[in-house]
Amino acid sequence: MKLLLTFAILLGNFSLLQATAISNPLIYGNPGVSASFSIPPGGPFALSATTCFVAFCPGEGAPGPGPVYVVSDPLTSRIARFVSVCIVDSCLGYGFNSNSNFVLPVAGSADVMLHVHGIGPPNNNSLTTGVLIVIDGVNGIATPQLPLSTDSLGNFGLDLDLGTVSWAAGANVLIDPNLFTGSTTFGQRFTLTSPYDVVLTIVATPEPATSLAVGSALLLLLLARRRI
Repeated sequence: MKLLLTFAILLGNFSLLQATAISNPLIYGNPGVSASFSIPPGGPFALSATTCFVAFCPGEGAPGPGPVYVVSDPLTSRIARFVSVCIVDSCLGYGFNSNSNFVLPVAGSADVMLHVHGIGPPNNNSLTTGVLIVIDGVNGIATPQLPLSTDSLGNFGLDLDLGTVSWAAGANVLIDPNLFTGSTTFGQRFTLTSPYDVVLTIVATPEPATSLAVGSALLLLLLARRRI
């Protein structure tokens, strides 16, 4: 009875699920919709970061058991926190990849935007970023490394339209932005002043006639979860 009620709710909210349902998410290879990563002091640099899907970032909602999660609309993969600092005389370069894997139960397409703003050493050209989006093993978006040069106050920022991606129902998606620091010296630090967001704004979804099939697929995911 409870599953039937869940099924009815899924169908009743299909327009919402079209844009915002993901399933089986992994962040840094770990199941879930939010995770933190750190490299403690002991090497040439210290780094810490938190990656999440908006709706379940720190201070937002509790995710529940999954495997289906209704995230924000537009769907946003976020680096909510990033701090890196060189702790020896000089650091030759190091990087961070924020890889988020998930399944999109419903077919569609989306416009993709990148937003990143932060602060680092003034007049510094060592920080770069790139974004990779892979759909069912095929690159949908693959940017070159983009410069995040700081101004005289140490501020850097980039807001960029990355284009459009499309996917079939049940597609496996990887969103993998990176931040790479080139040569830095002792004490030089980079941090975000606002979240690093890769934003997917849905621009096309299936006709409502497909809602029964999609709702059934989501119900099967719930059934599989109950059997585990």
